Amino acid sequence: MFKKLKAFWRQIKLQQRLKAELKPAYFHKTTEEILYLTRLAEQILPPDEKFKSRIVKIRLEMLKLKKLIAEDEFDKLPLKTRQELRKSLELSKHQLEESLGFVKPPTKIIQ
Repeated sequence: MFKKLKAFWRQIKLQQRLKAELKPAYFHKTTEEILYLTRLAEQILPPDEKFKSRIVKIRLEMLKLKKLIAEDEFDKLPLKTRQELRKSLELSKHQLEESLGFVKPPTKIIQ
């Protein structure tokens, strides 16, 4: 019986910790970072229509997400949905950072 209570208590603590980590402020900060990376990518990366359309799509989705975060409905999203959203945002951010990391320097002179 005590094992069940202990497991139940752990589950409650885990959910509380996850809720604290997945507050709207986290998502707001991450969307701002991704928007900054998209602006940076547009300025640095060579003009490619396919890549440019992908950047525009990412930016539009981040703007939609910012609007959703500002609404009270975001707080009502299930925890699992927020976790999936967090994974997706982190993946997008990582991919943008990778693409910016592989950019050729503007000059041939090593700084």
